[in-house]
Amino acid sequence: MRILKIDIKHFRAIKDCSILPKKYNVFLGTNNIGKTTIVEAINLLLNPEFSYGSNVIDENDFHNRSYFKRKITTPEGQEIEIPGNRIEIEAVLGPITEEEDILKFDGHILPWNTKSNQLIESSDDDPYTADVIKSIRVKFEALYSYEDDEFVWKTFFKDKEDTLWNFPEEPNSRVTKEQKLRIGFLIYRDVRGAQFPLTLKTSSLLSRVLQSQDALPTNFEEVFENSKDLCQPFQSNDNFSRVINEIANEFERFLPYPKSFKKQLTFELTDRTRQLIKNNAFLYVSGENPLPIHKFGAGTRCLSYLGLLTYIMRKRGRGILCLEEPESYLFPHAQRRIVKDAKELATQLFVTTHSPYVLEQFEPSEICRINDSGNGVLKSTFIDDSKISIKSYERNLRKQLSEAFLSNLVIVAEEESVVRWIRNISDAFSGKSIDGLEITSLDYLGVTVVSAEGINSVTPLAEIIASATIPVFIYVDKTTESNPVQTDWIDKGKSAIIAEYTTLEELLYAEVPRETLKTICTQAEFVKNNRLTDADFNLDEIALKKKVIDFLTSNKGSIPFHEWMVGKLSANDVPKTFKEVFKSCYQILGLMPSEEESELEAVMPEDEL
Repeated sequence: MRILKIDIKHFRAIKDCSILPKKYNVFLGTNNIGKTTIVEAINLLLNPEFSYGSNVIDENDFHNRSYFKRKITTPEGQEIEIPGNRIEIEAVLGPITEEEDILKFDGHILPWNTKSNQLIESSDDDPYTADVIKSIRVKFEALYSYEDDEFVWKTFFKDKEDTLWNFPEEPNSRVTKEQKLRIGFLIYRDVRGAQFPLTLKTSSLLSRVLQSQDALPTNFEEVFENSKDLCQPFQSNDNFSRVINEIANEFERFLPYPKSFKKQLTFELTDRTRQLIKNNAFLYVSGENPLPIHKFGAGTRCLSYLGLLTYIMRKRGRGILCLEEPESYLFPHAQRRIVKDAKELATQLFVTTHSPYVLEQFEPSEICRINDSGNGVLKSTFIDDSKISIKSYERNLRKQLSEAFLSNLVIVAEEESVVRWIRNISDAFSGKSIDGLEITSLDYLGVTVVSAEGINSVTPLAEIIASATIPVFIYVDKTTESNPVQTDWIDKGKSAIIAEYTTLEELLYAEVPRETLKTICTQAEFVKNNRLTDADFNLDEIALKKKVIDFLTSNKGSIPFHEWMVGKLSANDVPKTFKEVFKSCYQILGLMPSEEESELEAVMPEDEL
């Protein structure tokens, strides 16, 4: 059984979101876009520990904290009351195939059409065909109770489309803890879930594991019998005994002790220590220097917690598993191993990640980009791998795509040296003004610049990134009309900047002021070949251009040299081509109004401005 569809309304940052998840799902998106909120919503709906009256909701869980009814005045002057929002998390789960599940969810089974991805609400005939499976629909609702001045919630079966919790009446059928356990949901929240000691505490994950295997400890009478004299050493301390005896004598003056009272106070462990023992029976790793697991490093703690989750799934033979950033504190090999085990054991898997080592364990079609369409309405888009080159995807994944998939905007450049110039200018002039254009570091804006490593790779790489619904524009050198960049990208009306020069070196020669260029070529650091001399700058224009371009080209591969060159520029020295790159970037992000057309050939579709 897995989640076939989930709808989330008015929960934290999410006003509305609908997802048709697959067996494996990786949620990508910028920070605070709602990825974790989606996982938390699934947790609220399906976690067995949330089956009773625990306080799991507060005012901060309601979208825009709008839970209280309010009065507004319409343009016609009529005063009307707007009810407070209620959190609604609804999921369809299926297929229901095993006889045990059919009995456990009897009366709540609904037909789900796998082709149309919809429930069949009513049918006179037998609805089940090759494309229709048995499913259940469960819903979590939370709202503010004005009478009780508290937040209330329920998880129930939604057997009809119009079913709504009519508080304070009970829903028609509450989802029980046993039914949630049968669904089999588990969640991992990196070190937050592993920072607590592994003990026998009733609500701990370790106790849940033992309970699932009917292995909870029960022989506490033996523990008490063996521990009844544990406090005796206290009495051997003379000062301790003296004070306790004096207290006993004082008590005798006021308390009506029975005749059997021996006028002596002692300390003993009683049955009330049962819960204390459970809470403080830490799981240790034995050895020469035994340590409780929670005293090990963060990586070991995380792996132990993940190990318990995979143990539960291995025993159950199923489970819906959510992994929130499983890469935290883990080295790459452990990240890959955890994901491989999870994919093997889980009926369905949800992952949020920023790690290329995790991301590469999934197919492109299993990667879901989360975008905010505005005001908390989230849109989820899985990559359509039929439109991308899998070979190009695999070659670029760890190197560039993992960062690009998390970006607000991606600039695809033709070569690494151009990427370096754009990044270095961004960092060097962040917070400064270039010809009235306020520069902000691209890292602050969540903008990634990647290298296609050749003109023929620009559009394939851009297409992969665009398939994840991420804004992309390309930067290329001057090309011929037959070049595929123009036919495959620009002619489709997509964003591009085409420089007026065939190489970066020609651009620098033409657009860097002559005195600054002279300083760069004569004082160059981090170069292999000889610098130019002052005399070289007295040559005629053709000879000088050749010398400068040859010098820059011969040191093209020196990254420190490119960084050093940018450091020698003032705001007035920044090449106008790169100024246009930043203008285009800010316009697409909506950070500045569109200005007069660039002196460069540029294409900016209206839907990206």
